[in-house]
Amino acid sequence: MFTSHPEEYPLGAEKSVEISAGWLETVIAKQRPFLAPDLESLAEVFTDVALIQSLGCGAVINIPVVSGGAVVGVLALLDAEGKYTDRSLSTASAVVSAATEEIASAFINSDQTVFTGKEAVRP
Repeated sequence: MFTSHPEEYPLGAEKSVEISAGWLETVIAKQRPFLAPDLESLAEVFTDVALIQSLGCGAVINIPVVSGGAVVGVLALLDAEGKYTDRSLSTASAVVSAATEEIASAFINSDQTVFTGKEAVRP
């Protein structure tokens, strides 16, 4: 739907770095939001933490967008280390929950195809 860093993280692209099993279990399998409030927490989950830090970010909220019982996309909100708290996570989750159908539709109906070097990804 939107990316502030299209070179580093193209819109609709699949994140091609290793992601911890804990993140996959939480966000994809259990379809629950995820919060990493600092660089240490990010480093436990994402191997591209140096790139994330180079963009001025040190905290992330990931919210799965679910349609028909399946995750159709993940909303990733990043900001400086310490900017996100449990309250931020609750607020972001509530906003996504209130607009789930619209956000899921944006992921599903995007006509953008992104080539990641592996295979075409349709958001």
